[in-house]
Amino acid sequence: MNSNPASLICASLRFIPSHEDMEGRFHGLLVSSFGEDGDGELLAVGPGLSRRRAISACATYLRTVCGYQEMEQWFADLRAARWTVAITPTAFTREPGGCWQAHPHSSGAASAAWIVRPGAEPAR
Repeated sequence: MNSNPASLICASLRFIPSHEDMEGRFHGLLVSSFGEDGDGELLAVGPGLSRRRAISACATYLRTVCGYQEMEQWFADLRAARWTVAITPTAFTREPGGCWQAHPHSSGAASAAWIVRPGAEPAR
């Protein structure tokens, strides 16, 4: 028996996020945030996912949703290595009531880009 909690996710609960599930589509990727006021993690999913596209999509998200100053601060933090991009297979499950959860490190799942603090793995 596999003891990895991510592998125990029931396949019937999994779903692929759509535009309605995320906060917006930027540069062809869907983006959502966790936390408040740009201080939380960002998540990007979609076809052709790469580190560069994830950074571009998240920067545009921040400029559009949070404002230019927030985006500039985020870029400064990224350049100073206060944020990092982790691309990992991520499964999405829907909770009763419509809320969803992201489960990084899920084998067989599509990749998602997590923008997180260095040393912090994407939230499980």
